[in-house]
Amino acid sequence: MTVLLLLALPLLVEASWKKLSVNSSSALEVQSLDYGSYHVKLQQRTNIKQLRKHRFNSLSVRHRQLMVHGGSNGTALIGGLRNEPVEKEHYKLHLTDKQSEYTAPIDIGGQKLNCIYDTGSAMVWVYSSLCNSDICRRHLNRGSRFDLEQADEAFSSSDCYKFVQFGTGSLRGQLGTDDIHLDSLQLPSAGFGMIKHTDDNPVFTLDFDGICGVSYKMEEDSCYNEEGKLVRTSLLQNLQASNLAHKTMTFSFDDSGGGDLSIGSPPLKQAVAVPVTTKFYWETTLKDIKVGGRSLFAEIGWHDPNVHKAKVVFDTGTSVFTMPFDAYSTVHKMAGCDGKGGITYVLGDGREVHINNWYQQMGESCTPLVMDLDIRDQNLFILGQPFFDEHITTFDAENNLVWILPKNA
Repeated sequence: MTVLLLLALPLLVEASWKKLSVNSSSALEVQSLDYGSYHVKLQQRTNIKQLRKHRFNSLSVRHRQLMVHGGSNGTALIGGLRNEPVEKEHYKLHLTDKQSEYTAPIDIGGQKLNCIYDTGSAMVWVYSSLCNSDICRRHLNRGSRFDLEQADEAFSSSDCYKFVQFGTGSLRGQLGTDDIHLDSLQLPSAGFGMIKHTDDNPVFTLDFDGICGVSYKMEEDSCYNEEGKLVRTSLLQNLQASNLAHKTMTFSFDDSGGGDLSIGSPPLKQAVAVPVTTKFYWETTLKDIKVGGRSLFAEIGWHDPNVHKAKVVFDTGTSVFTMPFDAYSTVHKMAGCDGKGGITYVLGDGREVHINNWYQQMGESCTPLVMDLDIRDQNLFILGQPFFDEHITTFDAENNLVWILPKNA
């Protein structure tokens, strides 16, 4: 049983860089993109039903180990990418469901890996030949890690090392740059992280090769590669700097276990816009949650939104919903096993987001697809995969909006 929670968490201490040598910086050259949209094909893993059936067997015990009391500094980065002119308007990658997450191919210097597209973190991390742990050897046996000995001429390493804490698991690694391709879309000299060590969380044994974070920039760049060039660390910032007509990422999942990720497409006309209130996660304010018509916030004594200041994060890298412990324990008491009526999130402007299927049936019993996660000084709620299964969601980096359209609308 494995629950995936790739939200990059604030740390108690500042995320540390190890800088052994620093050369002069050079400005990032961003060339125009005048083209339309890019499409990434999503496909579900074949054993998703079996995984979900057993997902919650050890949830309670495991989550107590995941309680994080963080500070104010962000932890996740992604490479500085330069967009260059391309010859076609649409790019498609075939995504496969790998148990509890969706992946798509990513090509780093000619080495093809499968990456989770994660709106809860902000950096590209891939397994690499720097790592010799048992977990990394599993990826080596699958032929699914970045091999430095096979790196092309465009590859440049650095002397910068980074630690990242996710909701499930942590990792350490070294930064570098190389040409990245998504289908034939080329991103020259893109920054990325090469995993050198992970903890023993079972999430790292799943069949994926990396994490492609597409959240907001969480930390300032301060690393230089061997050529003395600053390693730029925000994929989203690169998208904002391009000349795409729409600086967007749209996730749409179908009932057969697949889906599409479209880059550069306009939001659907029927979709409603939700403002991003803090440019760290893709987050907005949360006024209440209703279960069977009853107010969860009232049940736990949250009567004034100006006091509890709850927020909700739209996170494609989390396989379930998460709530602070008080809300989590209460929602389990409020909910009936049949899950009739679904669950409704009332956003700060009063708009309601409804999810019907938020239970997992396990034989004659069932359990909500919810786990508890407390982050110090934040009443943070996460809308994970059950939300995306029922909504077409567009992340609009130019206007700082999340566009939402129920599939049955």
